[in-house]
Amino acid sequence: MAKKAGKIRAQSTAKQRTPMSDAQRAAASERLAASRLARGHDGSGSVHKDLHGVDEESPLHWKKVKQWIKEIQVELNAKKSMKDSKESKERQEFITLKVYQDNLKKYLASGVYSDARYGRMREGRMLTISRTMAYHADGYPKRTVGFIYPDLGGQAWTKEMDIEQNSDRGITIDTHAGSSKRRKSVPKQKSV
Repeated sequence: MAKKAGKIRAQSTAKQRTPMSDAQRAAASERLAASRLARGHDGSGSVHKDLHGVDEESPLHWKKVKQWIKEIQVELNAKKSMKDSKESKERQEFITLKVYQDNLKKYLASGVYSDARYGRMREGRMLTISRTMAYHADGYPKRTVGFIYPDLGGQAWTKEMDIEQNSDRGITIDTHAGSSKRRKSVPKQKSV
């Protein structure tokens, strides 16, 4: 009878590595971070090139946005049961948070911010800047409350400014709840 040829296993002579202490691990991570920084690895490799020039004090700096994404992911993991909840408010809260996180990821990838709010808890509100003016037929500029216009010097158009301009034009704003219709006041006719 012939014996079956089998594989011979070579025994490993590599020595088992001893685990690092906490102090050694901290020192190693500091050295690694310093070497990465010296080589230019600051974590911006996955960030769109237009975001590299954003000031670090800006609320939309890519490092802050990356931190928000991490924190939101932890929150989403904690609220995972809300995804399939029977309560519509809980589902909406989960979906809103998930969409916000997706928008932040798209911002890092494309350089275009597409959400109406910013900040870790969505506490800031984005303002729209109008670059070119549009005008009504009577020559008054068209404006929307909350927008920034070039002729205002970086100031946002307020409701008070809107009321004042419209009163100059003879337009009254219906202030009843739920109604935002503008009505042009018509002079009363004399009865004949």
